[in-house]
Amino acid sequence: MNQTLDDWSQTLPPYFQLDQEPPSQEAWYLFARSRLWWRLWNLKITLFRQILLRRAMSKTGHVPPFPVNAVDDKCRDACVDAAHSTVLSIHDFLEHNELTRLVGWYAM
Repeated sequence: MNQTLDDWSQTLPPYFQLDQEPPSQEAWYLFARSRLWWRLWNLKITLFRQILLRRAMSKTGHVPPFPVNAVDDKCRDACVDAAHSTVLSIHDFLEHNELTRLVGWYAM
């Protein structure tokens, strides 16, 4: 599923790609562009959080330990990377744009 999401993100038009300079500085456009990526990263976090939580709980002793494999590591990394990207993106967005109620709701 992570690969499918990554492949889909590559099909976005250039004006929504993160590696491209935004063609406009209009607030509505910057918010729409950021919100798209926040939603994508949130979906990745939602998909993989059970692996992250299961691993954390097994370290506390509340659940039996489970064998860790390369796929679990890759899923955990995708979850952590998505969370990190979200935090950085929201921080950058809020530094350069006005905080409205809608922006604040998405930023939470």
